[in-house]
Amino acid sequence: AFREKLKPLPASRRDALARFLLEQVFIDVQEAADARLARQIFVTTNTRGSSLDAIDLFKGQLTDIADNDATAAQVVGHWNGLRGMMGDRLNEFLHTVDFIERHEPQGSDCLNALAEHVGRTRGPTRIESFVQYLVEIGTHYNAMMDLCSAAPTDALSANLWRLQLNRWGQWKPLALLWFSDFQRARSTSGAGASRKLDAAHRRFGALHRRCIGIVLAGFSAADRETIFARAVAQAKSGANPLSETGALSFRHQHLSRISDALRLPITDQDTRSTLVRWLESMQHGEVAPAYVRTATVEHILPRRPAGDSTWVQDFADIDTRYLACHALGNLGAIDRSRNEAISNATFAEKRAVLAAASSEFRTLADVVDAQSWTTEVINARTERLAKSIEVLLDLPLSAVG
Repeated sequence: AFREKLKPLPASRRDALARFLLEQVFIDVQEAADARLARQIFVTTNTRGSSLDAIDLFKGQLTDIADNDATAAQVVGHWNGLRGMMGDRLNEFLHTVDFIERHEPQGSDCLNALAEHVGRTRGPTRIESFVQYLVEIGTHYNAMMDLCSAAPTDALSANLWRLQLNRWGQWKPLALLWFSDFQRARSTSGAGASRKLDAAHRRFGALHRRCIGIVLAGFSAADRETIFARAVAQAKSGANPLSETGALSFRHQHLSRISDALRLPITDQDTRSTLVRWLESMQHGEVAPAYVRTATVEHILPRRPAGDSTWVQDFADIDTRYLACHALGNLGAIDRSRNEAISNATFAEKRAVLAAASSEFRTLADVVDAQSWTTEVINARTERLAKSIEVLLDLPLSAVG
């Protein structure tokens, strides 16, 4: 390849390049007996010069684990097929696999750590089967994410779709393990396959509920990594992370925090939009319409009412107005265009628009029933919705503490 690049050059430029190589370029051969150190040298060298991206480095590390050229060629062949199949999803897929394999918090070097883990646990004799496994589980990942993003058509796809309402993705490794079981069961027959299909429906129906519970309990990103690391480890060992002793059960203090979160002002935007969209989706039965995913949060009492509006007159105390504005009872789901059109309208004006939208957005139905919008109405609706959500969540109490 290098020679082909040189052919079009005039002789003077080729001579100049030859002199440059002879006089200015130095080649240093280093031998490392430790394969781990050799990989680290490879990574460090590439990050100092014209670097490869993390995925290319990972591919090189996998190939390096092979102990002969034939195995290395098979690894490369499987890898190229994987890369073509995954497209833009490859990076997030590999991070998902890393969490399944190591169930450790992921930093910027997690693929390097995954390659080292694979080298230790698979070694040269099993590296080809590992890359074949990547291809198989990659097809499952694509199928799962397609269901998550497409309009739901049945209970299973709707439950997967609800998982995507979360702004975080620590649920993906556990979901992929379960979805792979589901995909393999679909290709077989018999009582065992039927049980696995039933289990998939139960698992994903519970998982999106536990994720909303995690949001309301206020768990941080680090907390979620810890929770789902335990859940993945339990699932891989054959235990049930949804059981009373599982990683996805809740203790008394967690349920108390969830109860408080539903009844106190919801000021975090991500929590607010996730909860309202999830609640709206649950009002439509098993299969929610796809438009719920892009629904916006309507504050009946506006967040920034005009100074001379009836809202300011009716909610004269600024602290009372703030608490009422961000209360669960003041929220509903609606499309963006109508939300923007009625942003600071009076309740009477809003009520007419919300009535027209309530056939699509069912969280608005009881808003339309109100004749006026007061602190008392908001508080009563908050309590009513909070109790409804607690029933919908169906969160089990942990048997541990």
